[in-house]
Amino acid sequence: MTSAQIAELSKYTACDLSDGLLKLKLPRAGFLADITLQTSSTSSPIIAPISTVLFTRITSASHTSALLDAPLSAAKSRKQATNLVDPSIMPLAPGAHFADHIAPGSVLFIGSLEGYDRDLDFNALLGGLIALRLSKVGVKGVVVDGRVRDLKELESTVEAQLEGDKTLALQGVWARGRSTVGAGGGHKCVGIGGKVEIDGVVIEEGDICFASDDGVVVVPKGRLDDLLSILPALVDADDKVRGDLVEGAGIAEAFARHRGKL
Repeated sequence: MTSAQIAELSKYTACDLSDGLLKLKLPRAGFLADITLQTSSTSSPIIAPISTVLFTRITSASHTSALLDAPLSAAKSRKQATNLVDPSIMPLAPGAHFADHIAPGSVLFIGSLEGYDRDLDFNALLGGLIALRLSKVGVKGVVVDGRVRDLKELESTVEAQLEGDKTLALQGVWARGRSTVGAGGGHKCVGIGGKVEIDGVVIEEGDICFASDDGVVVVPKGRLDDLLSILPALVDADDKVRGDLVEGAGIAEAFARHRGKL
């Protein structure tokens, strides 16, 4: 993603992007439902390439680890055995922590191989200490398909960046909910990279995150140019509809006049 593309995307809202992605017939219009901002309101959207980290539930971690440790030639059978393991995941070296190895300038997506389950996933996947390290590394935002904890610490780290601390990068944290339990209470980190699937939206490293107060939208890296090509006309149509409504027109009439040909 170029600086020019970032500048162009910044002209729009998350809702504009979803309107465009819906037009392009992408799953769920790129929107991650029920993942909401857990820290201060963002003054502007965070637009950045995505990095990914995957966890697994402790109940299935030993089985998953054994599969990941198998020879690469067995990747096909490993995946058939679990329907979960992504061979592109890079396992961490013994004693390493994922927070030390995330690309600066990215938005980190944290997910689990099994996907989120409200009844099973009671623990957080992100806390205050990890968020502080990620901010120091240069991560702009974190999106968690699960829970977070240490809300005051998360807020403090984000506020320090917003108030001008140039050693910190984190501008916001989005998640499904909150917990008081650390990640080790229910999950184990599998590795860095790989695909994160959130309610039918498949997210890969290098895809584009657009995160704001409205929510989180993911743009597949291969569809960014397509999206940018149709957004101006969609937004212009809505502006014209809005103008007609201000003048007292009916919404059906305004829609037919300005949206009918899109």
